[in-house]
Amino acid sequence: MTIYTPGVMPISFPMSYAFSLLARLYPKYRPHKVLKIAEGMDKAPEAIAYLLGFILFAVQISPIIIFINVLLFPAIMRGMHIRSKSIDYVVNLGVIFNSIGTFGIISIGLTVFGWYSVGWQGLVAFLCARFF
Repeated sequence: MTIYTPGVMPISFPMSYAFSLLARLYPKYRPHKVLKIAEGMDKAPEAIAYLLGFILFAVQISPIIIFINVLLFPAIMRGMHIRSKSIDYVVNLGVIFNSIGTFGIISIGLTVFGWYSVGWQGLVAFLCARFF
């Protein structure tokens, strides 16, 4: 059976496992909260990439450094499976990013900030790293 999170991310579990897991966590975590944490764990590398982009734009680093950092850090997080519950602040950042980022507010704000702080070269480096 496939369970869909509030952001319509599919999670495939056998029905008995899914409901027993949600039932075991129920007093402390409601099912909606568990599914939001799952979305946050999935979006954590993307949230880190946007946060890193904002920091690099603010410091006005060269475009090649922006490209390398924005490309490598999320890839390392995905490769090492750092999207676990053991790193709460990263998961919480992913939950916040998933809640706000679906409207494009973060992308538009970061694009405008990048354009004015490092110019079009830095912005293209960031966007290429995100889409690569």
